[in-house]
This record gives sequence, C-alpha cells and structure tokens, in this order.
Amino acid sequence: MPIKKSAKKALRQAQKRTLRNKAIKAYYKKLIKKAKKEMAAKKKQEVAKTLSEIASALDKAAKRGVIHKNKAARIKSRLMKRLKKTFNEKIPLIKRERIKPESSKKSKKEEPKKQTKKDTHKSKPKVSKK
Repeated sequence: MPIKKSAKKALRQAQKRTLRNKAIKAYYKKLIKKAKKEMAAKKKQEVAKTLSEIASALDKAAKRGVIHKNKAARIKSRLMKRLKKTFNEKIPLIKRERIKPESSKKSKKEEPKKQTKKDTHKSKPKVSKK
C-alpha cells in the first residue's frame, strides 16, 4: 500500500481508469461477438448496423487511449474482410440515427454592441525624442 498522500491519490486514479478502460474494452468486444454471430446467421442489415457501432466504439477507444489506433484499424479491417468473405459482396455500413437533444439554454437575441468613443482616425506613429 502506498504511504505518501500523492501515491494514494495516484492509486485511486489508476483504479478508476482501469475500471473505465475495462468497460470500454468489454463494450467493443461484446459488439464484435454480436457481429460474428450475425455473420454466421447471414443477417446483412443487422451486421451492417453492428459494424458501424463497432467502428465508432473502436475509434472512441483509440481516441481515449484505451487501445492503440493501429489496433482499432486492424480489428475493423479484419471484420470488413470477414464480412466480404461471408457475403461475397461489399456491404455499405448503416449509420444509426442520432437524436439530438434540444438545448436547455434559451437563445438570447443578439444585442447590438455599444459603441465606445474611440478615435476614428489613425493615430500618428510616435517618435521618440532623444
């Protein structure tokens, strides 16, 4: 067990990050298993939706540093290769529809900015006196 206060805090942070990273990895692994089952059952539409979700999940994991970006690309590539082999054709990915939440902030009407008294002419360059 750590003794110093900073070491204790570092341990707490590491534990939180570990849990978060495990959850992210478990999510994309679950999606990959789901996609493989759907490929085996020859469900084109479901596979396309799932692969879109997988690509999104892998990109997010790579962006957050949970996995390396090359690993994300490799997994996506292998899945696409498997998809093409299963259905003998290229299937476009179906993006899921996103519902944008309405903003809770009320938009304020833009008020014209108050003009301040400033010289409208250009100021002359200052000459230093010796």
